[in-house]
Amino acid sequence: MELLNPICASTAYPTKSVAFSGTAGTTSDWPTGVDALLVWADAPCYFILGVGVTATATNATAIPQNTPILFKNNSSITGSGAPFRASAIAIGSAGTVYCTPCNKS
Repeated sequence: MELLNPICASTAYPTKSVAFSGTAGTTSDWPTGVDALLVWADAPCYFILGVGVTATATNATAIPQNTPILFKNNSSITGSGAPFRASAIAIGSAGTVYCTPCNKS
């Protein structure tokens, strides 16, 4: 496993959170230049990271409650030059997802 550095001290790459329920919650955009997001939620949810995305039960990854998971920001996102965002939708009960940008250096 590769260690990454949180870059949330940068005003361009803050940690963001968004509430979700049976309706997807979506963060505001981050600019390109992020290698990964450290993600956790206080309730089980489906999560997706990308350009202009909105989570659904069929296009996103299920993540368990209170379990930090590292999501790589793939080259199709970072190479596009477009800002990206995160989105989550509840599997059961409503909750909040938290996302911290990280980089290799």
